[in-house]
Amino acid sequence: MLFADTLCALDDGKRVACDGWNGHGQWLFRMGGMAAEVNDKMTLGAVAPHLIGDTVTYAPWIAITTFKGGEPTVTPWLASQADMLAADWFVVGS
Repeated sequence: MLFADTLCALDDGKRVACDGWNGHGQWLFRMGGMAAEVNDKMTLGAVAPHLIGDTVTYAPWIAITTFKGGEPTVTPWLASQADMLAADWFVVGS
């Protein structure tokens, strides 16, 4: 599957991965956007206290799930040139 097809799959709520990746068991998914009121317990509130009480919007992003030491880790993901040109993408669980 081509990278462009993965974007459609992500929009449909599916998980995708690439055969060429070094790490096994990792996959991408689309995080939906959300709105949250900033408070003093949030990292954003700690670094930007002037925003406490304001509602901020988090835009959607593509996340990757990796497994380090058997524990899942989710982090934002950015496609490399090699990722975008790869043709060995697949839907996880299909």
